[in-house]
Amino acid sequence: MKGPFRRCWEMKMLASLVLVGIVLFGIGAGTWAYFDDTETSSGNYLTTTIMDLQLSLDGSTWYDTVPDDWKNVFMGTVYPGWDSGMQSLYVKNEGELSGTLYLWVNWSLDEGVNPESETNGGQTLEDVIHVEVWYGGELKFNDTLSNWHHKGFDTKLELGSLPGGTSEEIKVHAWIPYDEAGNDIQGDEITFNFGLYLKQNEP
Repeated sequence: MKGPFRRCWEMKMLASLVLVGIVLFGIGAGTWAYFDDTETSSGNYLTTTIMDLQLSLDGSTWYDTVPDDWKNVFMGTVYPGWDSGMQSLYVKNEGELSGTLYLWVNWSLDEGVNPESETNGGQTLEDVIHVEVWYGGELKFNDTLSNWHHKGFDTKLELGSLPGGTSEEIKVHAWIPYDEAGNDIQGDEITFNFGLYLKQNEP
């Protein structure tokens, strides 16, 4: 073929090829596929560990509160020369996390009865009661009760570390020197309570 007729036929063939290409592209777009793979893991969970402070008189029987036998040591009548002896209280961190142990003691003083023999020199019972607090074999406080400034949670005394799953010993000794207390303290009464606080250490 020659001339205009050949050019017209070539243009029709080109148009047909373009149309077939468009049709095939459309079919391919609708049937395009690819490989993929998905793996799943089910039944996963998160749970918190525990931190439970427990107390004991002998290091073998544990309680969630202060044993009465230990509290009774510091209850009763005191006098010049009185001595509580060294009293032990064991603490245990029943958990996995390490923590730091704190102690606070607060009290109120009541001058109570005022016998004729009581003088008025300004001395009170808290001025003559000496207190030692030991933790893990280290002396943490040694002074008179009047100089104890750890009376509340915000001013608690840091005793030391208590790692998870371990126990430690607190020792408390209180006494009134025979030659330091005079008639001023007669009839005085101190009512007190104390608390122990175990705080998780920062990671």
